[in-house]
Amino acid sequence: MNDHAAYSSARTSKLNVLGLGEVDAAVYQILLQTPHRAPDDLADHLNTSSEAICRALGNLERLSLVRPSPKHPGAHRSVSPEVGLAALLDKHEADLVKRYREVDETRRAINSLAADYAQWRAARSKGETEIIDTIDDGHDQLENLTAGAQSEILSFRPGVFSTGAMDVCRAVDTDRIKPQVKRRTLYLDSINNSADGTGYVRQLIAGGADVRVTPVLPSFMVVFDARVAVLPVDVAEPRRVMVIRSEGVLSVLIDHFEQVWSGALPFGSAEAEPDATPASELSATELAVLKMLASGFTDEAVARRLDVSLRTVRRMMSRLMKMLGTRSRFETGARAAERGWI
Repeated sequence: MNDHAAYSSARTSKLNVLGLGEVDAAVYQILLQTPHRAPDDLADHLNTSSEAICRALGNLERLSLVRPSPKHPGAHRSVSPEVGLAALLDKHEADLVKRYREVDETRRAINSLAADYAQWRAARSKGETEIIDTIDDGHDQLENLTAGAQSEILSFRPGVFSTGAMDVCRAVDTDRIKPQVKRRTLYLDSINNSADGTGYVRQLIAGGADVRVTPVLPSFMVVFDARVAVLPVDVAEPRRVMVIRSEGVLSVLIDHFEQVWSGALPFGSAEAEPDATPASELSATELAVLKMLASGFTDEAVARRLDVSLRTVRRMMSRLMKMLGTRSRFETGARAAERGWI
């Protein structure tokens, strides 16, 4: 195989993804350059057995990469890479997209099952979880818990300036907070795109709150004094909230908050401002977009998670595709994975 130095292990590893083994790829490459070669000739050329060549030709026929030669009995001719390999790659890409969808559907099923289990556990929790069904009652509960806080209030604030969300925030940011109570609050990076948003946050900071930003946040959550938490029953229906007093659940929620907090940036830092990222590097938001893209999220779903417009997501996608030299969402995710970005 000395005269086939171009047939490298690196190339073989790429074609393995399409179902080609090492001998398959070598036979296909030879037939591309010198078609109509007999199996025995191929075996001699590659210094391998006739059985291995027959298996390779059978696999290549199954993959529609070679066909028996009508003019040379017993010999084969190759199908061009533009036709044969491109068709295999399209099928492989379609299979991966299908798998992404199956994984996403499975994730939703698991989340639904987990939610059902949580409700069942809540029904047996002897008052550790309380469900509040109306906005007014939820606001009253938040205001009462805020006024009663003694040491620290932790909160996630995604989608803070969506419809109705500001009233929820004001219920926690009331001036009834005691002076000794520490406040740590996490917002989405997208708050920097709103003049009202930045003004509101600066008021909180002036009042003693410690504020950081991050590209992605889970649902709205507030934890009071590590003894009670308020979060939505369903992220898609924020009107209904649950009040949790279970020590075990609170421990998990607080640990999660600390993990997100440790990776977030202080509000107003240069890295958190829009368009402050050097062209040669990824911003935290772009990295989040790539991760969600690889997980099968649509542009619309990404926009909702980041609390930005669909146009903003597509502008980021366009920049990422330009950086990576790609032409599709799938290729962008794959190239980012190859570079170790995700």
